[in-house]
Amino acid sequence: MVLISKSQKDVSLDASSGQQQSPGKETARAEGTADSFVPMHHLPSSPAISQSTPVFLTKMIDYCFDEINHSLAEIDVDYYADSIDQLVSQLATPSYPLDRVSSSDRRRIAQDLAAIHARFLSLHSPANEGEEDLFKHALQRINELAEKIKALENADRCVEVAIEDRVDSWQSKSTWGRKREAPNCHVSYVGCKLPDAFAKRSDLANYVAYGVLGDGGCWARALWQATLSQILDDGARFDAFTSKVKQTRADFGSDRHFFSHNDLSDVLAILEVLKHANPEQRLEMLNHDRVDLTLQMFMRKLIAAQFRQRNPGRTEEEAQYIDRIEIPTTFGGGFEIMTFAQYFNIAIHEVSKVSKKGQMTLQHHVYNAGSEIFAKAGELPPVMLYGVSSIHYEILKRA
Repeated sequence: MVLISKSQKDVSLDASSGQQQSPGKETARAEGTADSFVPMHHLPSSPAISQSTPVFLTKMIDYCFDEINHSLAEIDVDYYADSIDQLVSQLATPSYPLDRVSSSDRRRIAQDLAAIHARFLSLHSPANEGEEDLFKHALQRINELAEKIKALENADRCVEVAIEDRVDSWQSKSTWGRKREAPNCHVSYVGCKLPDAFAKRSDLANYVAYGVLGDGGCWARALWQATLSQILDDGARFDAFTSKVKQTRADFGSDRHFFSHNDLSDVLAILEVLKHANPEQRLEMLNHDRVDLTLQMFMRKLIAAQFRQRNPGRTEEEAQYIDRIEIPTTFGGGFEIMTFAQYFNIAIHEVSKVSKKGQMTLQHHVYNAGSEIFAKAGELPPVMLYGVSSIHYEILKRA
């Protein structure tokens, strides 16, 4: 959110269409200039907000704060009260849910509104009873939003406490469940040489294959490996991913099949422990039964909840299919991988063996390619899915 002149922006946002002309005050705004703005408390920029808050919410918040800034520049009390009303009302609608705004951004909004209100009063005392009522109404609305933000902060803190409790419990290997050893480990400790077809591809020549237990959950384990390789050693990506994990309760909490707060805390605790472990420790932890099952079931239930939410009128056959996804031994593939990748806005690469006329060839596919995070176009990630056959996934890891 930035202070800008009226000549730069004079539009309102519509949840469905994007932009439309702002109603009212057209004449007053048209007469203003950038020079008429009063120096004031600067608001955070949009890029800083959009990192953790959805873009559609960031645009609405930006627009409302621009309107508030304009009203301050024009010392227009009526315009100011309307602008405050608009922001608080919008954040109370299903289209712009306040709980989707990140915790830090919510606090920033509350602090900035309080600062702006104090600034306005320091520049302009109420000239009459009508203006005094408008100021009181604006302050009431600001306080109303602050109370909602405080309630959400308290709820977030309850989840954080649960997560901290779980992190402590996950420090002990006795809570990780039985450790799987070769040849029945969840993910192999030892890489193996790939078929000759890989050596012919310069971009794949330095990858090694790692086996994954083929019990119906191979796709989920391989997908977690590809995901973890992108987030565990990057603080910003890790924070963005875990923030999205926390948000799943708000997105799918009404689905009776979805994770409870405690189960979700287990997922977050596992991720936190993995983040601070070295590669060998990470692999060992992922080969323990309880860790493997917790991560796999979170992925399965998330995918199922998204499908139910998107398809309320699903057929009986579709309902049975998605119910089966929640069973640990049910095979998954492209649909499940794409659903997970899109929800967390990550790109997942897959290299598959394909037989054509008796000859084995390699097929490279990127799920959710629009979110590609790698610096160079065409650069491959450190870990990819490896489609060994139509029903089994392993992983490719850069040597």
